[in-house]
Amino acid sequence: MRLLPLVLACLCGPALALQPGVPDPQPTFEEHGIDTETGLPIYRFDWTGTEGWTYFPQWSDDLVHWHYIGALDFGVAHDPIDSNTDASKHFLRLRFTNIPMTDPYLADFDGDGISNYDELTVYYTDPFDPDTDHDGIPDGAEILAGKNPLNPADGNPLFAVDSDGDGLSDAAEALLGTSPLLADSDGDGYPDGVDEFPLDPSRHSLAVPDPSDTTPPTVTLDSPTNAIEVSGP
Repeated sequence: MRLLPLVLACLCGPALALQPGVPDPQPTFEEHGIDTETGLPIYRFDWTGTEGWTYFPQWSDDLVHWHYIGALDFGVAHDPIDSNTDASKHFLRLRFTNIPMTDPYLADFDGDGISNYDELTVYYTDPFDPDTDHDGIPDGAEILAGKNPLNPADGNPLFAVDSDGDGLSDAAEALLGTSPLLADSDGDGYPDGVDEFPLDPSRHSLAVPDPSDTTPPTVTLDSPTNAIEVSGP
């Protein structure tokens, strides 16, 4: 059992999209006692492990931006994750894979030269993405060069050029599909750099969470078309 203090954000797990034949981890997120130091309830995140699979827990406060918890587990036997929070909303999910490995801690699933464990606990990079900041330079190469693999402008000088002054570099705009010469690509009055939806003039930001709203989220899966929806607790 690992106790993780998460003061970030309805306490539930979102639906998972499973391909046919993928073992269902059956994630649960339930109250599991009280933290004697803070008086806050402790919630336990657990799942059913399968031999040969590696599990990476993630958290989010908006169901859009997901972050890895600094831990991974593999196989049937694993430690559940305990967390306490006084926030109104918090979401947990599993990312999992059956990539062959001998030791998932030392394995390098994305082939960027950094072990899965170091990606999660040292550099906070994505163990499934060899170029976390998408600057065209692999995470391992940036670290060897003394660069920050989470800052595209540090590894690739093209990301330091922002021709239209909207807060996004020209290189980042090329990746997003926005215009490097127009500060507001969709013409909605919000510069691309602060617009959560820079190519959609009908919206510019995520909905503000309502602390009093305890309605469970509705998750609609639109891909893959043969996905199986597994509801959270």
